[in-house]
Amino acid sequence: MHERRLAQDLVRSAGLAALEDGASRVSALRLRIGSASHIDPESLRGQVEWWSHGTIVEGAIVMVDKAGTEVDDRHSEDVTLVS
Repeated sequence: MHERRLAQDLVRSAGLAALEDGASRVSALRLRIGSASHIDPESLRGQVEWWSHGTIVEGAIVMVDKAGTEVDDRHSEDVTLVS
């Protein structure tokens, strides 16, 4: 399952970015999933929620946007932490 490892990395990245900005918690995560990433948005959302337990990301709203269907887009396989 790709979503498990990806979610762990996203939670860690969001937490570190928040701490660097002086925040005490993360209220929301916005993720963008490329059209060719083969990532299930609902599974990723659930994994992010699971991995965030006990962190400053716990309880954050997880918003997942699917990128367009441009197969030639060099980022079509990416999953990006937008904000």
